[in-house]
Amino acid sequence: MHPISRAAAAIDIIDNYLEGSPIEIALKNWSRKNRFAGSNDRYLIRDIIFEILRKRRSLFVPFQVNGYRENGRLLVLSFLSEHYDKIELIDEIRKNKYFREVPNAKEVSILAVREKILKNSATPIKFDYPPFLMEEFSQSLGKNFELVMKKMQERAPLYLRVNTLKIQPNDVQKILADEGILCSALSISERALQVFQGRRKIKRSQSYASGLVEIQDASSQVMIDIPEIKGGSRILDYCAGAGGENISNCFENDEPRRIISF
Repeated sequence: MHPISRAAAAIDIIDNYLEGSPIEIALKNWSRKNRFAGSNDRYLIRDIIFEILRKRRSLFVPFQVNGYRENGRLLVLSFLSEHYDKIELIDEIRKNKYFREVPNAKEVSILAVREKILKNSATPIKFDYPPFLMEEFSQSLGKNFELVMKKMQERAPLYLRVNTLKIQPNDVQKILADEGILCSALSISERALQVFQGRRKIKRSQSYASGLVEIQDASSQVMIDIPEIKGGSRILDYCAGAGGENISNCFENDEPRRIISF
C-alpha cells in the first residue's frame, strides 16, 4: 500500500473509534474487511493511528479553533502535514483514489498556519495531556517539563530484560543481532537492553521464545536493583501486572523470600 493509502485507511478506523468502538476492535474490524492489506501494511496503519491518538489534542486544535467538528479525516490531514510539504501533500492526496476528498482552500489555509496556532495554544493542548494534571506535572518535572512532555508524545522505546540465569547481556545481543534485532545496553541496569532496530521481530525470535529475553520497561528493571527490594525477605506488590518484576527479583536473588502480589 502507498503511504497515503495507509493514511486513508486510518481515517475509517479513527472514525469508528470516535463513534465509540474500542480502538483494538476498530482495527480488527478493518483488517477483516480488507484482507488485501498485508501484515506490514496493517502494522504501519496501526503506527499511524496510535501516533494520531497520542497527539490527538494538538492535531485537532487548528481545526477546532476554526469551528470544525472532530473526525478521522481532519486528524489524519493534520498528521500528514507534519510529514509532508503542503504542496506535495495535496498532490499526493489528489492522485490517490482511496483518500476521502482533497482538502479544500480553507482546510489548506488552516494547515498552513497549523504551527502558529499550536504555538499559541494552551500547554495541555500543545503537549497532549489532560488540563487537570498541569500543576502536578509542572511541579514534579520542573525545568525538565517541556523535554519530558515532548517525549511523551513519541512512541515509547522498547526495552528487554535479559535472563541472566541463562545468558549474559553481551552474548544475547549477538544472538539478537543475528535475528535482525539490534540493541544497546543501558547503564541504569546491567540486565536492560533497548531495541533500536527490529522491534517487530522480538516476539517471533528464538531468543524470546526460549526465554533468553523478556519485554520489560526499564523503570521496572531499575526497581529490582533497589537495595530494600533486592535484599528483602518479604515483598508486597500491590500493583502487579504479569508479575515481571517479581519474576526478575527471583532470578536475581538466591535467598528464600516471600512475595505477595495483587
